[in-house]
Amino acid sequence: GYIKLKSTSHEMLYKQMFLKDFKKKLEKSGEEVKKKSIEKIKARFREQPEESEMISVQDDRETAPFTKVYFTFLLGTITVFLIALLVAVIVPQVGMLLLSASLLMAVFGYMILMSRDISINIYLERIHLKNVALEIFQIFFMFINIVAILLVGYTIDWFRYYLIESTFNIGATSIPRLYISTFAVFFTSLVLVGITTYMQLRKTVKNLQNQRSQGVSSNLLLYLKDQNSSRLITRLGYKTIVFLVTVLLAVITTTNLLTEETGLSLIIIIVPFVLAGFMTLLIHRYFEMKSKKEKKEEARIPFSDSKKFCGNCGEQMYLSDKFCGSCGAQQVFEDIFGTYVSRCIECNALINDKSKYCTECGKKI
Repeated sequence: GYIKLKSTSHEMLYKQMFLKDFKKKLEKSGEEVKKKSIEKIKARFREQPEESEMISVQDDRETAPFTKVYFTFLLGTITVFLIALLVAVIVPQVGMLLLSASLLMAVFGYMILMSRDISINIYLERIHLKNVALEIFQIFFMFINIVAILLVGYTIDWFRYYLIESTFNIGATSIPRLYISTFAVFFTSLVLVGITTYMQLRKTVKNLQNQRSQGVSSNLLLYLKDQNSSRLITRLGYKTIVFLVTVLLAVITTTNLLTEETGLSLIIIIVPFVLAGFMTLLIHRYFEMKSKKEKKEEARIPFSDSKKFCGNCGEQMYLSDKFCGSCGAQQVFEDIFGTYVSRCIECNALINDKSKYCTECGKKI
């Protein structure tokens, strides 16, 4: 589901960038041409309403799926959190379980939010920090979740016995090890996640800007953006898993939780997750290899294409090639806008304003 969310969000960002660029080009080509072009697009989509989502000139303002899912998740997390607080008053054990679920939802929401910001910054090719306030709120909400779990846990006998009785003693003051380890790991881990992600993001954006300045084609640049954002989002996922494991280890190693009495219970809880994760990786690898094999077989299918000649070395190449197969030079293409001014008297084809001959039958105009 998360991979699907990333893909649809990137498609939306790509479409928005394309439409904004399309509008700018129309503006440069003149207001009259712009009006006619927009009217043509609207007329075409009035005839074919099922396609109107593909290139509506207003679609560049549509909210990306990342944002929609994040706010939906945030609403769900807050709802679970409030229900957990109410239940904790009556049944503390169930309340603490719900608070743990709320914490995991908040962590996943933070991951979605960070993924959105990574994608936006990479696609815009600049570091845009206006959403930092929202990320700080998400971190604060996770912190409140942890505090609530500890407060509710303090009312439960087994929680106090196994997790709170192990303390640091400073003179007459006793501080539970759990409090120090949990908060220390929580903040240091999140700071490391934020700093490393920001450094990688900054480096990626700088590389993309350099690529653009060197004249890389728009299509190749979009491909690089998708690859880089996917790579950073995957790394963020790994960091999130490490963060959760680190918090779990901090709880186990600084308390009395790991004993002969509780060890077997922990193994029973952890082993199914480990096995499920391992099986998921194997299944994913199987389908990935199968997909590669299918693509390899598809690649052997013959095709035909018109030819052109490289502007650098003069060697013949396929018309669809973006780079020369002989010297590697990039083939430069630019969009050109015009107006149909009349029809050919020979074949009735539309003739554009730059034509001296009909582009369909070759008759001199």
